[in-house]
Amino acid sequence: MALRRVAGVEQGTRECSICWDKFGVPLNLKKRPCCGNVVCWRCLMGHIEGVLSDERPLRCPCCAVELTDLEVRAAINAATWYGAFWRTKAKLVRRWEGWSVGRGLRELVPEFEVLRCPGLDCENLFLVEASARKNKLRSEPQSYWNPLARRFLYSTPKLGSGDARRVYCNSCRRAFCSLCRRPWQQPMKGCRTQRPPMESHDFRSCVAFAGRSLATNDDFAAVGDAAGARACPSCSLRVQRSYGCNHIECPGCRQHWCFVCESPWSPDHYACRDAEGDTFKAPPAHCVLM
Repeated sequence: MALRRVAGVEQGTRECSICWDKFGVPLNLKKRPCCGNVVCWRCLMGHIEGVLSDERPLRCPCCAVELTDLEVRAAINAATWYGAFWRTKAKLVRRWEGWSVGRGLRELVPEFEVLRCPGLDCENLFLVEASARKNKLRSEPQSYWNPLARRFLYSTPKLGSGDARRVYCNSCRRAFCSLCRRPWQQPMKGCRTQRPPMESHDFRSCVAFAGRSLATNDDFAAVGDAAGARACPSCSLRVQRSYGCNHIECPGCRQHWCFVCESPWSPDHYACRDAEGDTFKAPPAHCVLM
């Protein structure tokens, strides 16, 4: 009798294809119509949130077929207990709608780049002429060791009497840089006090400002540092590496950079110092950390 009962439970359970957790309640699982894989709502929603943060194409986590609007709404409903946590649901819906608008604008006006305001919970979008932004990026020093990156040698791009890189958001009333997409003022790097002194992007190159300030906000940077994540030098997206090479390609802006020193990638980065051992690596096992 007891053996039959256990066998019945085992036969009635289904396994998520991503986390491998077993579920006895069908409502916790969703069979993908595109590939037939079974995915739990928690994993599907985690995948969707990661895509929205990185602004990548929203595809099935198993077979890369594009997710439909109905599937995204169903995942949001399941993640918020079908509207019981209505504040969380409204926030997720706003993020998804902002992502949808951004993707649509990129397809409709490819000659413009879509920049999202980095302000906390701000979904404002800005259109910047792609050619003008690329020209400004070319004139920016790509390495902190470039003498032109120094404050007294750096030439600020001008627009009238102000800095041409500075964009002001009327929604959250904060400014950010159109090149590195960092907030124009950020907490000083290395300060973990309740109210750390602020660093300004004024008269500083993007690479110099990135070396002196934290990421988008202090709390997020502290969590990222604790998890071993590093910030992309171009868009400040936090990346956590589990294994492999120091050569990272940012999933957000496609910038190639070094995971150890957080600088744009170049061939000599194969000799970059290991952050843990502080020793130079030598070929052929130069950049593999397991």
